[in-house]
Amino acid sequence: MSLTGRYFKGQMVCRRGWQYDCRTEWTEAPFINSGALKSLASGTAIGAAGESKGIPGGSEAVFNEARNRNEAAQVIIDEAVDYLAMAIANLTHAINPEVFVLGEGVMSAEEQILHPLRAKVKEYVYPELKELVQIVPAMLGCKSGVIGAGFIG
Repeated sequence: MSLTGRYFKGQMVCRRGWQYDCRTEWTEAPFINSGALKSLASGTAIGAAGESKGIPGGSEAVFNEARNRNEAAQVIIDEAVDYLAMAIANLTHAINPEVFVLGEGVMSAEEQILHPLRAKVKEYVYPELKELVQIVPAMLGCKSGVIGAGFIG
């Protein structure tokens, strides 16, 4: 891969076919680009899915309801984790980065996302890559995007 004229490569070469999601039905956040990962696996998407299932209050409310054993809320989180895991697995197969750093709203309930995400990614990646995929939370947590944008602007 070429970025700004420099070539980067993943940590290991793995030659196999592509993995993709062939599902045709999902709940998307309607105000985000259709099909974008953010419309399926972000704090915003979790909040929108919660609203559609009668859980008002954004992603925080969905995470709280799941902690209180609300089955609909847990299904929303599980679906978001599944989409995020598929994306990470596909990126691992395509470019195999050393680490994935996750922040923003989806990580506002890190304990409900990170462990199941790591487990789900291991289900999706090729066996020789299972122990190489590292997924870590952003050190700046939910504010990482805003702080990063401040440095750009």
